[in-house]
Amino acid sequence: MSDQIRLANRQDEKEIRELTESLYQASAQSFSLEDQDNDLRNIEGNYIGPGGIFLVYELDGKLSGYLAAACNNENETIEIKRNGFAPSCVNPSPAEVYGRMLAVVRNHAYQMDIKSVLIDDSNTKVFQKDFQ
Repeated sequence: MSDQIRLANRQDEKEIRELTESLYQASAQSFSLEDQDNDLRNIEGNYIGPGGIFLVYELDGKLSGYLAAACNNENETIEIKRNGFAPSCVNPSPAEVYGRMLAVVRNHAYQMDIKSVLIDDSNTKVFQKDFQ
């Protein structure tokens, strides 16, 4: 078994959308690229270009998860906006992979001189890590 966390790119967008749609269907939610999910149309432009980061998790060469973080305009805060993991992602667990991805986001924030990382869980701010 081989796994890796890497930066997403345009070629990953289709697989990311498919994974997101399957996760939505499993929880009886609707997926809409025209509405709430339109940020998945241009990952590089919506996340990476403006100082954010979009990571993908590959397990045995297959995209099995992702984490997206967007930077606010003042580059004061980077906020986790999206994450998802395929049901087949069990070893390591999604929680383990999420922790590894958060470490990458924290390092990115540090390198970009961003003051805090904010995790938004269902629109409820549950954690903020200040670097000062």
